Amino acid sequence: MTALSPPLPLRTVGGRNFRPCAPFQATSAPAAPVAMTKHLAIVPAYNESAAIGATVRDLHVHAPDFDVLVVDDGSTDATSQVAKDAGAMVIQLPFNLGIGGSVQTGYQYALEHGYDVAVQVDGDGQHTRATCTSCSAASGRIASSTWSPGRAS
Repeated sequence: MTALSPPLPLRTVGGRNFRPCAPFQATSAPAAPVAMTKHLAIVPAYNESAAIGATVRDLHVHAPDFDVLVVDDGSTDATSQVAKDAGAMVIQLPFNLGIGGSVQTGYQYALEHGYDVAVQVDGDGQHTRATCTSCSAASGRIASSTWSPGRAS
């Protein structure tokens, strides 16, 4: 058992007694800060309950460093619930704004929540696994894509 240091003497300041704490003694050099990059996959969706679950699951598997945000653009089906059940964060717009409003909502969310990288992935499953994997390679930029191999834009 190690001996405890004697307590520091009481001091009086402004009529109040207090015992100062001993100065902090670091036992090792502080760890270097870790640079963390926050990634967000924005998935605009309108009545995509049949495809959104698979899209979200593919993103979790093939781009695991990305958070997934589904922007439900006023869907009248179960898009929001299916997306939540698949593990996505969901913003439900009160009515249909169109693709532009959905994407802007997603990028605004990314900006307000400190994301360093944001990419758009369509909710209808048109992006391939390779496209999802390429999301992980994105770094230091905002990117948007509705292109996938074998499909005309």
